[in-house]
Amino acid sequence: MALVRDTVRSQATLIEYYQPGAQGLSQIWDEFLPDWLHEVEAFAENYVTDALDIIEDVWSTSGANHAQLQSVLETIRRLRLQIPNMRFPDL
Repeated sequence: MALVRDTVRSQATLIEYYQPGAQGLSQIWDEFLPDWLHEVEAFAENYVTDALDIIEDVWSTSGANHAQLQSVLETIRRLRLQIPNMRFPDL
């Protein structure tokens, strides 16, 4: 992720240098990126939570035997515990 961030910033700096009126583009990138990453994380968290809710609902009414159902529900529980860790590394 750092490579992408740095490459985009480097390109923005070049655009600032060669394109009149583009000054400040790299600063805009620096301000935009953390907010965008936060939004991506929030979307992913909601998506995974909703998907796990659906899976849980389907399995809970599937008529699966007790052992299968308990195994699936335990896996869902463990996955839910990992959702807060779905973050981009600090940039």
